[in-house]
Amino acid sequence: MASAARLAALAFAAIFLNSVAGHSKENWDNVLADRIVFAVDTSASMRMDDLHTKMRQAISVWTKYLSPPSSSIGISQLKLKEGFWMKNMSGSSLKSMLPDEEFSKSACLFCGIGEAAKMLQDANAKDLVVLLMEERADDMPHDTAQFTIQSVQPKFRIFSIALTEKSDPDLDELSNATHGGSDFVPNPTFSRLLMTFASLPVAKNYSIITAKECEKDASCPVEFELDETAENPQSVLQVFMCPTTKSNSSIKLEYDLMNVQLDEGDSVRTLDAELDLETGCWVYQQNNPLAGIWQLKVGAENNTVSVVVFLLSEDYHKLNCYVTRESGIVHVEAHIEPPVENLDRFDVS
Repeated sequence: MASAARLAALAFAAIFLNSVAGHSKENWDNVLADRIVFAVDTSASMRMDDLHTKMRQAISVWTKYLSPPSSSIGISQLKLKEGFWMKNMSGSSLKSMLPDEEFSKSACLFCGIGEAAKMLQDANAKDLVVLLMEERADDMPHDTAQFTIQSVQPKFRIFSIALTEKSDPDLDELSNATHGGSDFVPNPTFSRLLMTFASLPVAKNYSIITAKECEKDASCPVEFELDETAENPQSVLQVFMCPTTKSNSSIKLEYDLMNVQLDEGDSVRTLDAELDLETGCWVYQQNNPLAGIWQLKVGAENNTVSVVVFLLSEDYHKLNCYVTRESGIVHVEAHIEPPVENLDRFDVS
């Protein structure tokens, strides 16, 4: 049975938020956020399995390449530290990143959400906090979702992303109270986190074509198909290849991308990917991509590589995701259907 304090906190938050900017729960999902703050776990447990690196890569790639051009993107850490804005409404480029080594002993939920509230002054329905958190600290039993709601009284939505099987099961209470949405990611990878970000309530002009996790020291085949609708001057094919390591500049990444013409039967080999030092990923972009079957082989010595393929377009698309498991690796493929008004949520847990 829920405690009286918990019920009071959730009831207060629901009443409080329903009155913000005249938006009720019924029409909350129709409001797109233009100020987004990532409230991120930088506790010591995030060192395990390169989780911090994967999160850092996903946030930086989404911010630089996929976020709405007119949006502001900020970072708040789950500890007593001032937050900062990575990108402002004028569209300036990424100017700072998450720290690599400043890990705290444990995560402080109240600290991170409270700092996000300071950053989002005069908050309203167009403000969104994206919470990425693993486990709650045993030495901070008071640092709960209910305490955070009561203390911060958020006027913004909170989209909670619970990381790993050890994640705090109460994070959904923050999302439910603020109409923000949530996701559970038991096995966080760069590609899986980007797929979660694709379901955030923000303006989108891209579709995820395919995603794959490639094992160490292996030539990993990734195949996808583009139809004739991709062949227009407004479309851009983007391929991200992200090794899960901190020192990507020293990695020898091998890749080979070709387009196999469906009608002619011959192949056009093309790939000139560049290492983006801000994101730690190799990035390939092509305007007005050719229709047909694309084949990519990628591998890196002593490193797993996340591969995600996007198609940028002016249309919104509905994604159907299919999940298969091979040798313990989750493969997610998203296939484009005719354009719809909004991007549907999907679950690839």
